[in-house]
Amino acid sequence: MATAPAASLRAASFASPIVVHIPAEVTFDLAKFNKVIANLGERLGCLPCISGANCNFSIINEFVVDPASLRVDVQLGGIRQG
Repeated sequence: MATAPAASLRAASFASPIVVHIPAEVTFDLAKFNKVIANLGERLGCLPCISGANCNFSIINEFVVDPASLRVDVQLGGIRQG
């Protein structure tokens, strides 16, 4: 079982917006999206919800193709996720 984050981490998470990059196939599947909310609530130390936190959900819509392998990876703010 995960332990709750320190009070300072919880305070910081509520003081500024939290951006969550999420794939469309998760966003539009209610069961999966509810699991994301529960996991995020656990991470913020306020199971099982995220009420009180300013969360912005961004659907991932930027990808980059590796020219050598032609593999398609997610591109987030200039950081390649693969």
